[in-house]
Amino acid sequence: MLKPHRKSWIKQLMTLRKKKKAKGFVIDLRDNPGGIMTEAIEMSNDFIDKGKVIMQVEEKKRKTSVQG
Repeated sequence: MLKPHRKSWIKQLMTLRKKKKAKGFVIDLRDNPGGIMTEAIEMSNDFIDKGKVIMQVEEKKRKTSVQG
């Protein structure tokens, strides 16, 4: 479950996007030490259609996808 401050941040982001009439936005997570995958999926559900791939990791002989 998302922490309250993250839910608030997402709501502010979505409000700003509508106000500025932006077609989209980028959430830059470089240098982020990580987090809980379930939180990332829950967050993505606010702005990505259900079932879309939100993360893909490719290794030498293996490909892993996570869907929202």
